[in-house]
Amino acid sequence: MAPLLKRTGPLNRDPFFWHYPHYSNQGGKPGGAIRDVDFKLIESYEGGYLELYNLADDPGETNNIAGAQPQRANELAKKLADWRRRIHAEMMTTNAAYEPVPIPPSADGTVVLPAHEATLHGSTLRYEPPAHKNTLGYWTKKEDWVSWEFTVAKPGKFSVEVLQGCGKGSGGADVEVSVGAEPAPLAGRRVPEPGGPVRDRRDSPARIDPCTRAPVSRHDRMSCLRSL
Repeated sequence: MAPLLKRTGPLNRDPFFWHYPHYSNQGGKPGGAIRDVDFKLIESYEGGYLELYNLADDPGETNNIAGAQPQRANELAKKLADWRRRIHAEMMTTNAAYEPVPIPPSADGTVVLPAHEATLHGSTLRYEPPAHKNTLGYWTKKEDWVSWEFTVAKPGKFSVEVLQGCGKGSGGADVEVSVGAEPAPLAGRRVPEPGGPVRDRRDSPARIDPCTRAPVSRHDRMSCLRSL
């Protein structure tokens, strides 16, 4: 790094790698990162969620472009994984007593429940972290379901918007969304068939509005399941 610090020339070396398999008392979470030239990829070890930033244009890391450049993100994620294997990096072990931290609402009161924050319940269902997916996949059994713990600024009735999709030939499942300690169905929505093959899939938002049967309390759980 001497040429960079002395301003005598550019940085000329292999990618930088970071490995942090810990939680910190300042709120940090386990993850890893790689910087290769101008691009930095961050991988969450909790679920594999990927963030990609172009530091030349975005030094403050405010614009995650993993979804816009999935091939670059996935290539950097592979480099990071290969490096961990090469140096025999130690990873975390499962904490059986872990309790999810509730997701807080945004400033306008909206509660966003991303796929990588879901708690999975089932045998085949899993989170798919590659940047071109970032979704809950392999949802092939009606017994499988997911949940999120969240808080709201004040109790009330909410409308629910679900971003859903499927591969060709896999449409027709009924999705049920519930909220509360004793799930009360808010509404059901059938997953539509896509218009093309899986690689051309387009997720379609299904809006359920309004949720008149189940007011949301200040700290609640939302569940989502599907039946074939």
